Amino acid sequence: LSPPSVYASALVVASVYNIPFLLPLEGTGQEVHGEVYGVDGKMLVELDALEEHPNYYTRTPVECVLTECEDSAHVGQLLDCEVYFLFDYRKELLSLPMLSRYDSYAPGQKRFCSIESRDHPSINDVKLGPKTNVT
Repeated sequence: LSPPSVYASALVVASVYNIPFLLPLEGTGQEVHGEVYGVDGKMLVELDALEEHPNYYTRTPVECVLTECEDSAHVGQLLDCEVYFLFDYRKELLSLPMLSRYDSYAPGQKRFCSIESRDHPSINDVKLGPKTNVT
């Protein structure tokens, strides 16, 4: 299942590696379009490890709107989803363009640098420091 969905938040591309970050600012920025995938527990553990949840990103429940689907009767349906937010970000990220979607290969988009291509795996140039609870 990978129907496009939409959620209003702040999507920015930052760091020296041009990584898209979803910031937990509901209603700020644009409606962010993405894909929805159903995953089992084993895959969720692997995704959490990839996204360094909960130490770097925080997997958070959100409600999304289904915008495309093979069965058009489901378009407009609300879906309970989970996304990975960056909470402890540097405030300078708020001055970056806020996008509705990110495609590294689209004309005019900054090219994403895969972890295999990086000089250093860290992307801490966008974070404030160790994760803290945000209320």
